[in-house]
Amino acid sequence: MKENIYKRYLDSSKITIQQIASLENVREVSISPDGSRVAYFLEKFELTNVWNIPIKGGVPTQVTFGSTTNGLSEPEGPAWSPDGQMIAFVSDRNGNNDIWIAPSGGGAEHKVTSNKANNRQPRWSPDGNRIAFTSDMSETDDIYTISIEDGSIASVTRDSYDNEDPKWSPDGGRIAYSSRRGNYYYNHDVLVVPSGGGDPTNITDSPDSNDFSPQWSPDGSRIAFVSDRMGCENIWLVSPDGADLKQLTTGESDKQSPRWSPDGGMIAYIDNVEGDLQLCAVPSSDGRPRVLIGVKGVHNHPAWSPDGRHILVSHSSPSSCPELFLISVEDGKMTPLTQIMPPSLRKASYVAPEKIRYRSFDGLEILGFLFAPPGREMGKRYPALVYPHGGPTAQYTDGWDPFAQYLVQRGYVILSPNFRGGTGQGKRFRDANDGDWGGGDLQDIVHAAKYLRTLEYVIPDRIGVWGGSYGGYMTLLALTKEPGAFKVGIDLYGVTNRVSDWDQTDRVGRINFLDFGDIKHCYELFRDRSPINFVNEMSAPLLILHGEEDPRVPFAQSTELVEVLKEKRKFHEFVAYPGEKHGFRRYRTILDAYDRIEKFLAKWL
Repeated sequence: MKENIYKRYLDSSKITIQQIASLENVREVSISPDGSRVAYFLEKFELTNVWNIPIKGGVPTQVTFGSTTNGLSEPEGPAWSPDGQMIAFVSDRNGNNDIWIAPSGGGAEHKVTSNKANNRQPRWSPDGNRIAFTSDMSETDDIYTISIEDGSIASVTRDSYDNEDPKWSPDGGRIAYSSRRGNYYYNHDVLVVPSGGGDPTNITDSPDSNDFSPQWSPDGSRIAFVSDRMGCENIWLVSPDGADLKQLTTGESDKQSPRWSPDGGMIAYIDNVEGDLQLCAVPSSDGRPRVLIGVKGVHNHPAWSPDGRHILVSHSSPSSCPELFLISVEDGKMTPLTQIMPPSLRKASYVAPEKIRYRSFDGLEILGFLFAPPGREMGKRYPALVYPHGGPTAQYTDGWDPFAQYLVQRGYVILSPNFRGGTGQGKRFRDANDGDWGGGDLQDIVHAAKYLRTLEYVIPDRIGVWGGSYGGYMTLLALTKEPGAFKVGIDLYGVTNRVSDWDQTDRVGRINFLDFGDIKHCYELFRDRSPINFVNEMSAPLLILHGEEDPRVPFAQSTELVEVLKEKRKFHEFVAYPGEKHGFRRYRTILDAYDRIEKFLAKWL
């Protein structure tokens, strides 16, 4: 009897906005020196803190309790001291990015740096006496070390280049790092410098390539790094003096995150195959790689156990949020360490995207991830959305995207194109929009809509476009410069005026501009690629959502656009979120934003 009463309430196939907004997110990871525990960053709403968990599984322990701990990405994970007693991390709890340390078992947290600079990437010296870190205290990024005993800071690099990602040699005498040497963002070399400072040695010196992510071998005799000098990002080896350069991996897919095994015999890495990020390993001697695990999705942040028998990774897929797994090197067995995804979300139905390819205006083939509503009815047509990613030098992958799944479950077709200028498809594709932001890449977005119109289950005149950051910029350009392509648009914190943004954005944003151009030399190009100058052509309804504290795409970008929209009497809705930066992290913000997006689409699409 009760089964009939409750039947309509027992449908657990659909996810809710409340579930999405409440979900925790596991970020970068690291293993303690003795191999007994795993430290990781756990993000919940606007707070991110350090946690650790026994490597054999068990109850996790919260280590830090500060606000917005390590808001910056740290691929190496929380930094364990060599004896495992302390963990270093980054926190902006006082309004400034500083290096902090805390006992790894929990206890009082201590701020190590106290300046008004952007301090990040803490790395312990082998003897545990100093921490190397990256800072812009001298305007450009440079490498420094700070004494744990007395707090004294020593400069390791000091030049006109941006230097970052410091890595101590095993004996502590040298530091390898990445340095941007060219005139655009993706142009780095790997250098080695005495850890006390001095003249650096450029060990990869290649003006036209991007060489980065240095990793010392356990015996200090070689350095692994990533380079795109042969067209795609592959793993290379070189001696600390620049001799014996050797390409270790080959192929047309981009590789990342090289990590030496404890005995130096293997290097684990991530292989990006059409957005499927696979965990692989290759012998450091002969370069014959193998995929360690056949499970598809996004594997990230590999870290070897001290005994060399396992590799720790985070893994996500279209049907599972990021979780930590221990992978057996011998047989690929996955042992879960975390249980972040609640049972209610595990029961839901998810759509695995179909990877499709279509031709853009110039014949370039574009890879796209196509989501179609589950159980769609024969002969029924559905509204659709083109969903460009941020960046622009980024990509859509086979990972966790709960809001896309939410919209698909409610009857929308979604196509997320990996447009030109993105990562994962080699150097030529990545550089294809250099000096042309809002040109060819915009046409890739427009042609995504044209592809959707060829599908028999898509309503051809009900296609919208939405995205965040560069995806928001693409949305605004599409509505203003290609006004007939989309019926509706949703912009989340996108640039509206390239001219004013040149002065308004933060330092990282201005560095990214190097791939577009210098306003002093191409002012008219900046004007032409500014949606605000073409508002008069816009006909589609527009929803704008923006955080008031955004440093990357300042809030003024949206308020400037809204004034013009009002002047031109164009239909729009504008919502400002106090306290939010670049991207939404607060529970109430996420609830409100997603609810507004759903209602806006229901009304106009």
